Amino acid sequence: MLAIAFVGISVGIATAYFTGSSWLTGQVLGTSTLAIQVEQLSPSAFDSFIPGEPQEFTWKIRNTGNTPVHLAARFSGQWENPALDAGLFRLSEVSYQVPGSPSWQPIAIESIVSDQPWFLSPSGQESELVALDEDSELFIRGNFVLAESADNSYQMTNFPFSLQVIAKQTTQDAVWPTYE
Repeated sequence: MLAIAFVGISVGIATAYFTGSSWLTGQVLGTSTLAIQVEQLSPSAFDSFIPGEPQEFTWKIRNTGNTPVHLAARFSGQWENPALDAGLFRLSEVSYQVPGSPSWQPIAIESIVSDQPWFLSPSGQESELVALDEDSELFIRGNFVLAESADNSYQMTNFPFSLQVIAKQTTQDAVWPTYE
């Protein structure tokens, strides 16, 4: 009888150890790409600057990535003679035109000096940013001006400069890249 009770108890106590796994196949996760192109449309080259006389420029910026972006920019330059003041060379009357709009939207910054960042927005600040959709372009125009206070020491010297445009995704937590 004891043997039957032992068999009954041992049969009633059962444990099982097992593992299982399953693979989900055929899924593709993609990422967005941010890419922009900047082209100077006019002028092909700047003429000699006369203090106080503006020279107009037009740039085209194209979003070649696959996600909408916000844009910021700055121009950087320095006179070949480092004793000359780069602050006397400015951008003024900057405006932009978005696709499908017949009018130009002014950026409300009176003048922009070298290395001063500005944003593509009506205020030029990081509010009300304009989104540039994927595979679309916009135009920026304005004037380069050498200040009237530039004296004869600015004659026969050059101001090499570059335009740097940075882009970030339009999502709320996206972070601006740094300028190089």
